[in-house]
Amino acid sequence: MIILALDPSVTQCGVAVIEHHRGKPDRVECSSFTSAGANADEKCGAFGTTLRDIIDATGPHYLVYESAMRFIAGYKKAEKPDLAGGTGGFWTPNSDQMLLPEIQGHIRQAAIHYGIPHEGVPVRTWRAALFGSGAGNWPRDKAKQAARDYCKAFGVDFSNHNEAEAYCIGQWAIRCSQPLRLMLLGVAG
Repeated sequence: MIILALDPSVTQCGVAVIEHHRGKPDRVECSSFTSAGANADEKCGAFGTTLRDIIDATGPHYLVYESAMRFIAGYKKAEKPDLAGGTGGFWTPNSDQMLLPEIQGHIRQAAIHYGIPHEGVPVRTWRAALFGSGAGNWPRDKAKQAARDYCKAFGVDFSNHNEAEAYCIGQWAIRCSQPLRLMLLGVAG
């Protein structure tokens, strides 16, 4: 069975292709891609095209991805005037995060188009399942280092933390996803 796991982003999407047989991964390939484009429409379109190319090349039986968060993180613009006229700065949304729901739509639509069973998993859920109950609330840097360490412990080659997280998302599916576990047992799909 081939499992395609994604850590979606327009800046750098992590991809892990896990070939799983007889209760263990036989082959793992990690990669990543960037969605080029001058604006949001071009970036999201490029994401969808690249995803279809990956599906065509790998022929996955199952697709799992990190779900888009329900809130958009922001960051403070220092030393810029705020709306009240002060100079303490103001908060602005992370524009790349605003594209994640649309990217998630591309993932779901591609899976439906190809007839691939699929599911999304929240970041806190897969991190807690692999690294322990408190891991869902770890700071970003600590969580990304944990993903890199996890891959190293299992001898998985990766080039960046997005690829490492994609592999971890795939491992969450193998260990915790009820639909995938039934497929692996030959009970469904």
